Amino acid sequence: MIRRAAAAHLPHKLAGALAASFGIAVALGWLLDVPTITKTCAVELCTAASFILSGASVVFISRRSIGSGALAVMLSGWCLLVMSADLISCAVGMPLSWDLAHDPGVPSIGTMLAFMVHSLAVISAASGALTDSLKRAMFGTVTAISGVAIIGHFIHAPSLYYTVPGVSTGMAIHTAVGLLILGIAGIPTAAAPAALLQAGLK
Repeated sequence: MIRRAAAAHLPHKLAGALAASFGIAVALGWLLDVPTITKTCAVELCTAASFILSGASVVFISRRSIGSGALAVMLSGWCLLVMSADLISCAVGMPLSWDLAHDPGVPSIGTMLAFMVHSLAVISAASGALTDSLKRAMFGTVTAISGVAIIGHFIHAPSLYYTVPGVSTGMAIHTAVGLLILGIAGIPTAAAPAALLQAGLK
């Protein structure tokens, strides 16, 4: 029974690991100035960091153990902090240092909102703060945001991937695909056993 349950959660763990690995590859590309990454992948450094944090949080929440719940909350909390800071900086017109240091600069508003909703969904799944249906709706929102962006790229409609001149850059296709994976992978974790995971937060 235990092996069967572990096998059932394997796809979600692999999806989280894939997202985190993508974030690590992009972050290393920026930090080591690898042209293949910096010239062809329009993903910001803070977005890469958010993929690492969010991907790892999905892996830990899928493990459904006491310690992993606390780790998932911690990682999602950091992601929420990073994206919230970016969103506030955009609102007041003062880009943060990590945005100024690396092209293409500030993430799309769609990207920031998707990561924030995903982080809140993981935290809710670990703490049992919301109903399962509401948590699934939050992960579904992330899936919808990214799905619309992907469609926008395919039909060449910048507004669908959240390009608003002077307000928001567009969500990169790589980012949209990564967020789609995170959103879909997170939906089954909405029913995480809250009582067990809460024990890890005490």
